[in-house]
Amino acid sequence: MSAENWVEATITLVRLFTPVSPDEADALEHGMPLGQPLYWITQLEPQEATEDAIWVVLTIPVEELATEGVIEQPVHPALGYREWLLPPGLPGRFAVERIVRPTA
Repeated sequence: MSAENWVEATITLVRLFTPVSPDEADALEHGMPLGQPLYWITQLEPQEATEDAIWVVLTIPVEELATEGVIEQPVHPALGYREWLLPPGLPGRFAVERIVRPTA
């Protein structure tokens, strides 16, 4: 490939977090869609989950947040994070990992 044909592409990734049950965490880690949409947020918020919840992180291109079926929720600015409702199949297309539960 010649230098004239080289195009540099930059993909911006965003990490989104959500608390789930152990079964949901297993399914998401294996790329399986859940039966319902989930709310995902841009930072860990321990008080947003029950004590037995498992936090997972989704690393997704920011452009995917503009696709059909993705809904950004209006969030009070004082909370300090953004929130999206993602359709069930979208997280299964990208890497989802369990993370250590933060403490409140």
